[in-house]
Amino acid sequence: MKTKSLLFPVLAALICSGFFSIARGRIDESAGTYFGQTPPGMTPVVFAPGIVSTAGEHEAYMVVCPGENTVYYCVLTPSGNQLTSTIVFRNFVDGSWTDMEVAPFSGTYCDGYIALHPDGSRLYFQSDRPIDPSESHYTYNIWFVEREGDSWGEPQSMGSPINGRGDVSGPSVTMDGTMYFTLMTNGFRIQTLYRSEYINGVYQEPERLPDIVNSANQQFDSYISPDESFLIFGSYLRPDTYGGTDLYVAFRDENGNWSNSINFGPPISTTMDEGTATITTDGKYIFPNAMNPDNGKLDVYWVDASVVNGFLQVEMVEKELSQGTRGCPYTDTLKTVPGTGASPFSWSVTSGSLPGGLTLGETSGIISGEPSETGTFDFTAGVTDARQTSDACLFTLTVDPYAEYKGDVNADCTIDVLDVLAVVNIILDLRTPDGDEMWRADCNGTGTCDGDGTINILDGLKIINVVLGTADCF
Repeated sequence: MKTKSLLFPVLAALICSGFFSIARGRIDESAGTYFGQTPPGMTPVVFAPGIVSTAGEHEAYMVVCPGENTVYYCVLTPSGNQLTSTIVFRNFVDGSWTDMEVAPFSGTYCDGYIALHPDGSRLYFQSDRPIDPSESHYTYNIWFVEREGDSWGEPQSMGSPINGRGDVSGPSVTMDGTMYFTLMTNGFRIQTLYRSEYINGVYQEPERLPDIVNSANQQFDSYISPDESFLIFGSYLRPDTYGGTDLYVAFRDENGNWSNSINFGPPISTTMDEGTATITTDGKYIFPNAMNPDNGKLDVYWVDASVVNGFLQVEMVEKELSQGTRGCPYTDTLKTVPGTGASPFSWSVTSGSLPGGLTLGETSGIISGEPSETGTFDFTAGVTDARQTSDACLFTLTVDPYAEYKGDVNADCTIDVLDVLAVVNIILDLRTPDGDEMWRADCNGTGTCDGDGTINILDGLKIINVVLGTADCF
């Protein structure tokens, strides 16, 4: 496991000043999954304080097995000027969580940076345990144990092409087995993220993630979502840092293209050091590791995984716009795909034009007004979010000439109570209609809406029935 002096300066100072031992935790009587903790929202909170995250220890790299009845995490202790790590676990048995125990495959060597296959079949970790020189001459390699019933098998090296190319760390895998890991070179001063596909049971030659993800000398210990749609990783002292080591997210589309990496920012990235994060196998929660300002120790935090949605590049909904009528009120709303982009949004027409009389709301995305011209209008609308990601779509809006129709007495393009009042005023001789208005008001024909030649209370009743939805002949 690599020295943390590069990643957690505060923690390194603590290590040099004293020794912390692994303490056996008490049995926790909290019922339910996740130690009975209240699920987090969009702000990280310490996970299971006093149970997993304790005041006297450094804990990190929390993973939860499918079924949520077993958790694994690491307890970190100093060894010289570095940290050593031991994998521990707890089980939920008969309504209670058991004491913390050292995993049967750990405790002798420095084992850390654990990750679970999303189906729980394998647990991966970094270790400095002895390895066959034909596989690797480097200190830190990636190992795994395979699930065998209710226990784990013996540790196995990942072998080539993952091990043997340098010191490696931070494994994580997708549902289809594709592995992400960190390659450390130049005395750990350069740390780069790699990806290796798993095809027909064989790992392929690893590929370096593009520069928009690997944009600094140190990006490390990534954790990939089960569906490979986003990647969380730590990075040290980038220009947009909030202080020391921050957490970043990058998105991968169905074609394998990556977005720019984005600093989570507060409250996830803070002036304290945030090192790595894991993602639950069901994709519901993220477990970041961070220095706890209350005790100066590395603790496990957790946050709702939907927090990443606000970092997705904004995407517009492609839709067919409703048809307009010249001189009639018009409204339709452009929208973004739910979960994409960060509000507030800014909308504009980037090419072409709306029909005269209509405008696009800059902050609302609402097209509104009364069209003053007819025809078919093609235009491109664009949206930009608070993080300056943008998208655009081509739309077509058709405006028809106004066609007078029975019942719309006041010719405002809708049949409503105002038309009823207009008929009443005509009947009471309070309004002198012109010929067109007379035609529109005379709507009480014999089932054809052609009129019966007179304006009377029956015309008003006909319009009322249309307003109430009990007649539809208009």
